[in-house]
Amino acid sequence: MSEQSAMEKIGGSTAVGGLVGFVVGTVNGILGERKPGTNKIVISPKIMSNLATSTVTVAAVGGLYSATTAAMEAGRGKEDVTNHVVGACASGAAIGARYGSVKVGMVACPIFAFSAAVVGLCNGTVHAPKAVVASKHPLHVGKYDEEIGGAH
Repeated sequence: MSEQSAMEKIGGSTAVGGLVGFVVGTVNGILGERKPGTNKIVISPKIMSNLATSTVTVAAVGGLYSATTAAMEAGRGKEDVTNHVVGACASGAAIGARYGSVKVGMVACPIFAFSAAVVGLCNGTVHAPKAVVASKHPLHVGKYDEEIGGAH
């Protein structure tokens, strides 16, 4: 493993996932039910249930992604895009399990895996390769090197 241990990665991803799920659930609650005839937000058990559900779902997806990626890294002995693709696919399958639908899992798995592959193949960024920047925007190469560190 690199700088962080597997448990630190899994815990961190689960915590961040829980925070993101909480924010999404809160926004859904604010945009959701309104008291009829007024513009006041109604805090109902349904809103609180949705908040808890989104928090737990996104935390579980983040934790499962990190756990699967760490297990793949430990089993294969190297960290590469394949580990992240498998972790992302497992997370997509978890979304399918959450909604009780194999179809949802079969759609989410390749979408998540494709997203992880794109980010992984771009060295963890979604910036254009340095050669493209140099050919299309030569004046920006210096700034590119400052921001990216010449990784591409």
